[in-house]
Amino acid sequence: MNLRLLTPHICAGDRSRIRKRGMGMRIYNRSFETISKARQSRISKTRAWQTHSKVKTGTGGSTRATGTLARNNGVTSKSDSILQQILSKINQNTGLTGETIAGNQTKSYDYGIAEVSARRAAEHMERLTADKEESLYGEDEKTRGMLEAEIAAFADDYNIMVKKLNGTASVTDETAVKNLKKVFTDHQASFRNLGITVNNNGTITLDPKKLKQADTEEIKKLFGAESSAASKLKSLAKGVEESAKKQAETLRKASYMTSTNYNRNASDNRADISGARYSAKG
Repeated sequence: MNLRLLTPHICAGDRSRIRKRGMGMRIYNRSFETISKARQSRISKTRAWQTHSKVKTGTGGSTRATGTLARNNGVTSKSDSILQQILSKINQNTGLTGETIAGNQTKSYDYGIAEVSARRAAEHMERLTADKEESLYGEDEKTRGMLEAEIAAFADDYNIMVKKLNGTASVTDETAVKNLKKVFTDHQASFRNLGITVNNNGTITLDPKKLKQADTEEIKKLFGAESSAASKLKSLAKGVEESAKKQAETLRKASYMTSTNYNRNASDNRADISGARYSAKG
């Protein structure tokens, strides 16, 4: 385009500036077009890549995932096999299964509680059968309150002891509960007058109000130093304490030996487990 013909009244300097401006506009338009084309190209490539990725994930991706899962299953399968070998060695060395070991630990804990409760029950009977200056069968109100509290404490510990013995499924413990129960059934009427009744499982129920109303001499006949029932209860409680202590120690030793064998066997096979995982992962 000839700027002189279109703009004769414009000086040469102005025409030069217009010419440069027009060139700048053409350069700007070209640059804008280039950028737009490049942007559209990137968008097209991105969409194509996303489509390709989705197709790949739906086909080859699942294959890769399956391969990874298979390798992981290989690790798990190998590790489980080695763990089974460890447990088998433990069972051979100890003759105990996992369930038996767990059961022994629970029984050991229960026998420990039975031991403590039996000892405390015997101690309560010691105080109830105390004579002379340590006697709880005085006439004053304070001593009477101590007597009732001692009987209530005995009933609590006695019941804990019997409940734990009932849960062991041991013939020896079953016999001990029967002997304890027999003491109360043999003197059932007298104990009932004091608010104490025996239950089918060997535990006892105490009625504090009825005990409070009972005569001190009547209480002394059953719990005092001259009482055969009190003497029998104290002796049986001490027997339970000794038996429960022995049983708890035996079960604890068995658990300790099992733990030692487990640690030894686990140490021997730890390298095998690590090697299995390494080989499976590649």
